[in-house]
Amino acid sequence: MVAKLHKITIGSAQFGMDYGITSDGKPVSADEVRQIFEFARQHDILTIDTAAAYGNAEQVLGQTIPQNAGFRVITKLPSKLDTINYRDIRTQINSQFAASLESMKLASVYGLMLHDTDGFNASYSVELVAALDELRQQGLVKKIGISLYEAFEIDDIFSRFDLDIIQIPINVFDQRLLKDNRLEKLSRKSVEIHARSVFLQGLLLMDEQEVPEHLYPARKLLGNFHRQLGMRDISPLAACLGFIRQLEFIDHMVIGFHSLSNIEQCVAAFNQPCEIDFSQFACEDQRIIDPRVWGKS
Repeated sequence: MVAKLHKITIGSAQFGMDYGITSDGKPVSADEVRQIFEFARQHDILTIDTAAAYGNAEQVLGQTIPQNAGFRVITKLPSKLDTINYRDIRTQINSQFAASLESMKLASVYGLMLHDTDGFNASYSVELVAALDELRQQGLVKKIGISLYEAFEIDDIFSRFDLDIIQIPINVFDQRLLKDNRLEKLSRKSVEIHARSVFLQGLLLMDEQEVPEHLYPARKLLGNFHRQLGMRDISPLAACLGFIRQLEFIDHMVIGFHSLSNIEQCVAAFNQPCEIDFSQFACEDQRIIDPRVWGKS
């Protein structure tokens, strides 16, 4: 068995919606999802990341997750709830979570996270975290957490709340959150750190000539990245995985797969040597590293 493959988490956004700039425009079929899970099970890849916001991904998981195969599911709830009355928070959290469990045909999940910081910055933030903690105490959730984007969000949220998991964007171009050792400090406090956007929604694997017009600023950086890899006979796939793999404090890397062949290629490339200075590719241009602003003027 290839070492550390358990660090791979299967991202399920592609299972329920059109996702990523390299997508073919339609979700992965249920049959393909079953094949991905079977291959993953054989290679000790047993964590799945999903969310209520990923189209019908949770329903697809309910139809395709192999029974008694040891898969652990992490799902996310919307952070901004439709209320200003803190007394409603527990009811809403419980209702949304129950719907997710029903869709996935699960009795419990490994992780329950908020999709962004909106709820943590609302007037009902204390009640919201208390509702999540209650689910944890009931054994319906093992760990609670949040998906974040920025360093100041990490500093703010973790100064106020004790959470178990943080999911953040980290990749060869986006190395902002590696500064100041804040992630290592969280890791030492037993916070699980999950890296998402490992391929920057597929941009890092694209040929520079295929980059869409709205991402034109990325072409020069991407071209240099690929040229440097070519000189060392390293594939972009192996480089992206190797960059995250070398970060010992990263517990999981969330990777979306469009097909069985995708996950096969990922496993084959996972432990390939990547002797290169990745710091030369670090970028802070939001037009390149933040998919939330792609295509916006």
